[in-house]
Amino acid sequence: MITTMRAVLTTGFVLIPSVAVAQVTETGFLDRTLTLDGNEYAYQVYVPRDYQSAEEWPTILFLHGSGETGDEGLRQTQVGLGSAIRFNPERWPTLAVFPQVPDDADLTWQDLSGQIAMAALDETIEEFRIDESRVYLTGLSLGGEGAWYLGYLHPDRFAAIVPICGYVEGMDGFPSFVPELSTNIYKDVAEQI
Repeated sequence: MITTMRAVLTTGFVLIPSVAVAQVTETGFLDRTLTLDGNEYAYQVYVPRDYQSAEEWPTILFLHGSGETGDEGLRQTQVGLGSAIRFNPERWPTLAVFPQVPDDADLTWQDLSGQIAMAALDETIEEFRIDESRVYLTGLSLGGEGAWYLGYLHPDRFAAIVPICGYVEGMDGFPSFVPELSTNIYKDVAEQI
């Protein structure tokens, strides 16, 4: 009986430390979903291999171009920042968030897709240890427009924005978000040059 009791106590003490060690954060490109207005949307979060929750990390919100729309939550990581991270992960000591414009949404980062992007960023901030003074916004082409747009709507959320090939004025099929007053300021500056 005493031998059996020692075995139970010894086994119990051995298991306790292993439970504490078992909490290791996944790294790499992670599948995530969010629910917005009752609909579920897939996105990706990149977590660097050396991520430690003991320190605060910079974060990049990346907005893809028009060729990466979809509902699978993967295509948007295969261009731009996602490709750069895959080829040289050691150069990217940052978390990165990759939302996706849904197939059935308007082809813009305004409205629903912009809400998805900001919700994905917010959920990433909740899940990981983020330095909110080092949150950056970038995007290419359609995502460049989205970077201008979300930077315009949320200037207090981003330390910097880096739009790549992004437009500001509306084009055929693409709405402008610049208020008339701002457009007049741009025209006044152009006339002075």
